Amino acid sequence: MALIYGIDLSQKKFDVSFLGENNKNVHKVITNNLKGICRFLDNLPSGALLCAEHTGVYGELLIFLCNCLNVPIALATGYQIRHSLGLQKGKSDKIDAMRIREYGERFGDKLTVLKYPNEELKELKELFRLRGQLVKERKMLTTHEKRHLHTPFNSIKGHQVSARVVECLS
Repeated sequence: MALIYGIDLSQKKFDVSFLGENNKNVHKVITNNLKGICRFLDNLPSGALLCAEHTGVYGELLIFLCNCLNVPIALATGYQIRHSLGLQKGKSDKIDAMRIREYGERFGDKLTVLKYPNEELKELKELFRLRGQLVKERKMLTTHEKRHLHTPFNSIKGHQVSARVVECLS
């Protein structure tokens, strides 16, 4: 069985939990930057599997570097982790990392090792996300303009700026 490392990710750091000698829980705090992650990954034993909670962009660099160094990493949702372990008391980054490790140990067969998307796919996803955001912004501006048709006083300059922005977004 692979040695499971539970990782609780956050913006500036991540907490790591794994079983050391005599099956004793070991806790480490790693800086969530290139230098800290590389140092952590270089000291991993072969056959280790990282299991982290999916937290969006906070894990991007870790996933990318794991893929570059051929270190297997799997993500689980907070919902899966919370509901798999039953009712639990206490909440801290250290405890969360330990629970994520326990989840990885119990449900290792359900974990899917991630592959970081190639640059072209990542670019397409980012552009698609941006397009969706811009479409929402255009809709908000046009709705705002329609609402102002029913008010007695309107800013001419404000209408001109809004019209230009809507035109650019279109």
